[in-house]
Amino acid sequence: MWKSNPGRKEAARRARLARGARNARLVCMNAQLRNILKNAESWPEDDQQELIAFAREIEARRKGVYVLDEDERAAIEEGLAQAGRGEFATDEEVAALFKRYGA
Repeated sequence: MWKSNPGRKEAARRARLARGARNARLVCMNAQLRNILKNAESWPEDDQQELIAFAREIEARRKGVYVLDEDERAAIEEGLAQAGRGEFATDEEVAALFKRYGA
């Protein structure tokens, strides 16, 4: 005759509850994200760009790859072009930056 195992039933019940709680958090989190994105449509452009930058950083951290946006790519290309032309900051300019920003 098979006997019921209360410990096994309790473990199964806890596993079901944990799965349900995890699913509930995902639904809630997704609803919160949808709400934030909906609200962001009415934000000023600068705030929207800031949110995009944060999201891109999170995505890069998750994937391990950072994808440059067009402004970043243009700034890097300009910096490389300046270096190619021999246009570098003077020692005085570098010292002034260090003094200003505390490096």
